[in-house]
Amino acid sequence: AAAGYDEVVGRAGNSGQEEAGHVFWDETAKLPTFAEQVEAIINDDTISFSNSHLLVGQTPEILGCFGFDTKLPILVSQNKVRNMMADEPVRGRGTAHGLDKEAVAQLPAAIADPAIVMQSRTRPEDSIVITTEMLDNMQRPIIAALRKGRGYLLAKDMEANILTSAYGRAGFLNFVNAAIRENRILYAN
Repeated sequence: AAAGYDEVVGRAGNSGQEEAGHVFWDETAKLPTFAEQVEAIINDDTISFSNSHLLVGQTPEILGCFGFDTKLPILVSQNKVRNMMADEPVRGRGTAHGLDKEAVAQLPAAIADPAIVMQSRTRPEDSIVITTEMLDNMQRPIIAALRKGRGYLLAKDMEANILTSAYGRAGFLNFVNAAIRENRILYAN
């Protein structure tokens, strides 16, 4: 059975945030908010992010229970953000997901308060899929994929948790039922 919120957060405990990361998080305080970064992408201000991922935020405590280091940032590439908001593939690559900028800007809060967390079917060793409470323009639940990896922020190559995709999931009930059958549900709120 999937764990509930109180059980999951109780297991997460203090993931060492007090001991590590102060310098990094102090440096990121001067960065624009994720919503401001998304707006810059919309306005085609690619210079700001030419050598950097966008900072979504700090990895929420609840994700520590699933092996994600809560001291690390969640990062996303500008191309992924463009694909999330595109109605057609960007520069002929990737998949267009058609999310509006408000939905994309709300992803940090949605990731911090997931409806369901499941192990990825395609990358079970390092990835999870988060179901949010948000709906896309076609009234489909928005899911987000998160992977352990490396990113580039503030002119530094670093370990990070990478937001690899977010989109409205067609066939959502079948998607969740398959995860239940395959015992991949890690958490349900």
